[in-house]
Amino acid sequence: MVGTKQTHCKRGHELVLENTYVTSEGKRRCKPCQRERSREYQKRRRSADPEGDKARKRLWRKQNPGREREYDLKRHYGLSVEDFDLLLEEQNFCCAICSNRLDSSSACVDHDHETDEVRGLLCRSCNIGLGHLQDDYEIILAAADYLIQSKDKVACEVQRTKAKSNTV
Repeated sequence: MVGTKQTHCKRGHELVLENTYVTSEGKRRCKPCQRERSREYQKRRRSADPEGDKARKRLWRKQNPGREREYDLKRHYGLSVEDFDLLLEEQNFCCAICSNRLDSSSACVDHDHETDEVRGLLCRSCNIGLGHLQDDYEIILAAADYLIQSKDKVACEVQRTKAKSNTV
């Protein structure tokens, strides 16, 4: 059939405006298929020369400082660098939990693992602490109670020791 447009690619993806691009020769190409071909090529290239791949990555990072972080923020949290900087400024450059000073290289993005919603920026220690406590508020409250009870026991022991030394 001359003159009719294809509606699907060879792999079955629908050829609509959102998932196609036009080559310099004027041919329509499927974006999902191109991404898949690109991934396969990268995988073959990495496995053929792993040391060369590592060297290329090191060189790219050196030539493009900050770009990897920009990519990671967008991919993992949906944040632009500007969004991240604004959030850091809104928190007065402090950890949302312990108020330790943060800068853009030390701040960890805290997010809800179920909804992926960003909650704020934390220092590394607080971020790891929340992770170990499984982001579970009941466990976190139990840990806080434990610390309070432990502190009360120590305070009572100190008072008993002082009382004994005063009577002798």
